[in-house]
Amino acid sequence: MRRLEAEGLSQRCQRLPCREATREELELRHTAEHVEAMLGLGALGEAAAAQKGREYKDVFLCPESTTAALLSAGAVLEATERVCAGEAPSPGTSGRGGFALRSAAICT
Repeated sequence: MRRLEAEGLSQRCQRLPCREATREELELRHTAEHVEAMLGLGALGEAAAAQKGREYKDVFLCPESTTAALLSAGAVLEATERVCAGEAPSPGTSGRGGFALRSAAICT
């Protein structure tokens, strides 16, 4: 945040509340089995979570991975909802009437 503030960028950002994604939201993209496996990471110890991560070959997992992933997914969903509702600027909006096509595609 210090770097963003030093560059004057933090004043141009809108801070949105962070929330955890719901199981229902996650299952829009992932299978119920995958969601259940990821939600169960918090109950594992460090070694068991790391072993689970090796099964996926491209990610390191720890017991806190579930919370981090839920907050990350929830933040993206919250931002998307706000942009689509016109409550937050689109990521590609210039502030002078421009609009990002990628945001239009998300909102349709």
